[in-house]
This record gives sequence, structure tokens and C-alpha cells, in this order.
Amino acid sequence: MMRASEKEETDARSLSSGQTVMAGIDISAMDPYSIPDLSVAMSTVKVQNQVAESVMAKTLDVTEQGGQALIDMMRSSMERSVNPAVGGNVDVRV
Repeated sequence: MMRASEKEETDARSLSSGQTVMAGIDISAMDPYSIPDLSVAMSTVKVQNQVAESVMAKTLDVTEQGGQALIDMMRSSMERSVNPAVGGNVDVRV
């Protein structure tokens, strides 16, 4: 592991040789033409995340609706089991 003074000496040597060092990384060797590619990749990831979030939100909505329908169905069936006579007969007069 480098001591702080050794790192500073290495950075100083790099700067004196015409290289640009940032956080110990030679950024002068980076290809400037790769910047648009990185931008496109970042935009693609952003859109993918937005799509995934929308799909998850829709799935949550559908799941909540299904759960509510199941609860309503259980309540109505429980009412019939508690009062079996309710709805079993129809009074008709002629």
C-alpha cells in the first residue's frame, strides 16, 4: 500500500510528464469519442429503469385490485354462511 507522500510523488511525476492524473487515474488516456457512447448508455439505462418502475407500479395496482376482489368475495360468502336463510326463499303473490 502506498503512503500518502509516495502517492503525491507519483502524481507529481505524472504531472511533470504531461499526463493528467485525477484520483490516481490517468485521464489523459481516455478517448474523447467515448463520451457520446457513455451518454447513450446512461440514457438507455435511465429509460430501462423508468419502464421497470412503470411495470412494477402496474403490477402492484393489478395485485391490489385482485386482493380487494378476493376480500369482497370472502365477505359475501361469509354473510351467506352466517345467515343461510337469507336469499334462499322468494315470496311471490299472485
